[in-house]
Amino acid sequence: LAELEGSTTILTDHERGASVPRHFGPGNIGAWRDRRLWKRYVRHFYPMADLCQTLTTEDATALREATGLPVEVRSPMIHIADTSLDPSTTDPVMLFFGDYAHHPNPESARALARDVLPLVRREIPDAELWLAGPRAGESVKELGELPGVRFLGFVDDLTDVRAKSRCLAAPVYSGFGVRSKSMLARILARIQAGMKPSTQNMMIALANWPHGVIGSKPS
Repeated sequence: LAELEGSTTILTDHERGASVPRHFGPGNIGAWRDRRLWKRYVRHFYPMADLCQTLTTEDATALREATGLPVEVRSPMIHIADTSLDPSTTDPVMLFFGDYAHHPNPESARALARDVLPLVRREIPDAELWLAGPRAGESVKELGELPGVRFLGFVDDLTDVRAKSRCLAAPVYSGFGVRSKSMLARILARIQAGMKPSTQNMMIALANWPHGVIGSKPS
């Protein structure tokens, strides 16, 4: 932002200014230090932008309180496919997608592959987990070697992959704000299984949606 001085800059915050990894080293060593450094980062860099914006009014309020800056709201836009998808015609495939350079996503992929899928396969032996998305490290790619896990990597068009999935999972343990994958699940009439961070700002809607499941444990 400092190098862009003289240009109009807009900073879009997806995490309410509070992005903290769930685990930070063995035994969560360093979590306090990382939290302090992140707050310093927000205080230093966010004021450099001409405008800060979030995706919801709740996030804007939280960010205003945290920074004292004026914050606008830009509502998210999700493309709606021309045709709806029918989950009853799909195989028992659980889909997770995201950019794996964003720390909550590798964390979620590992939890799904190692903790959630084995429980699902006890009841549905042929169930599979598909992992899609760019910039995956070896720790994510290696999950494809586990029983029932298929690592797809970057997929140019997710339409076909989503059409073959019955459930969109979002076990996001850390971070805040809006998860576009959660909104996509609703638009596509997919079953959504998620933890509270992945359903932030959608709790009331999901409570009245028969295809949404919110939990705090793999089971």
